[in-house]
Amino acid sequence: MYKFLLTDASYAVLTVVAFIVLIMGVGAWILSVKDADEAIFGTKLPAIATCVVFVAFLTAGYGFTQELTAKQLQPKDAYTITRVGKLITFDEKVDNWKLKEKVTTKIVSETKHQYQIEVDGNFYNVSKSDVE
Repeated sequence: MYKFLLTDASYAVLTVVAFIVLIMGVGAWILSVKDADEAIFGTKLPAIATCVVFVAFLTAGYGFTQELTAKQLQPKDAYTITRVGKLITFDEKVDNWKLKEKVTTKIVSETKHQYQIEVDGNFYNVSKSDVE
């Protein structure tokens, strides 16, 4: 996959932020109840924590799977790639949060088998076989 088609969002960072928010929420819940010992050592907190950890593992696994899939996909499998004049447009055709939805690039030069394109001041080579 071309690097310019991937979003900058890191699922690991999002997972860590979610755990921090979870810890703050549990702390606020413990402080809000009348009997803190009952809240901590009772049956509610372990049940809630078990459910939250289970959901966190599921979402983390899903997110990392999405990230790995995005990096392993071939551009023509993930995007409809069209050329109009000096522009190449990449329109996402798969549902993956790690991929950008639409990217338009400018062709700088071309050879027999490749286009050299510019995206945000960076240059990349794109195979002509990927472009419709």
